Amino acid sequence: MQIYPLHSKFKLLLYIEVVLFFHLHARLCCAFTSVLVDLTSREAITKRTVLGSSPSLSDDFLDTPFLLQSLNGGPKITGTERDIATHVELVDTSLRDLTGIGVSERMGLDLESPELYESICTNTRYVLITHGTEADPIYNFGNNAALAAFFRLWESLVAMPSAQSVVLRPIDEEMRIILMKKVTDDGFVEGASGIRVRDDGAYIKLVDAIVWNCHDKSGAKIGQAAFFDRNKCPIIDT
Repeated sequence: MQIYPLHSKFKLLLYIEVVLFFHLHARLCCAFTSVLVDLTSREAITKRTVLGSSPSLSDDFLDTPFLLQSLNGGPKITGTERDIATHVELVDTSLRDLTGIGVSERMGLDLESPELYESICTNTRYVLITHGTEADPIYNFGNNAALAAFFRLWESLVAMPSAQSVVLRPIDEEMRIILMKKVTDDGFVEGASGIRVRDDGAYIKLVDAIVWNCHDKSGAKIGQAAFFDRNKCPIIDT
């Protein structure tokens, strides 16, 4: 066995300590960087929407998007016996009967696709949102784009009266009442505008929206729906 002089052993130990120090330092730097990246990512999630700009299609504001397992045979639309697929079909058909162009066509979807209504539900660009026929109508459906536009989870959206999404100013409520009356009287309104409240405290400015009455196959009214393109609707702070 080779015997090292004392100073050689000291140099060897010093060398090992230096190597271990830089190795540990490198690991700590990597860990710290990972934490910073994680924190930055989390901050970005909550601040993805730039006020005054339209949200991009890649922005997902929700950790829990629309649950596809609820589409067929799952939970019913609140206060009804309709499942979500049937509800979306009636809403789509109602718009087509009134205007000649349904939700599907406006989204650019294949009408023959077996996943047609699933595609409407999971669409992240075109908002489809509906409310029922209550005296104070409550939202009962919103696709992924709607959940993102209003920054709400499904459970929160379908428990909220639609009037609560309106900015609390007399002129906005007056405009909403006029719009709803015109839809009730004429069946639909195209080119609608307005400002709606998001759950994160910001607002979304509706541009070129369409609002219409929805009916079941017997012709009975089941509520109203709204459709708009998120790309046209900026997020604003007032």
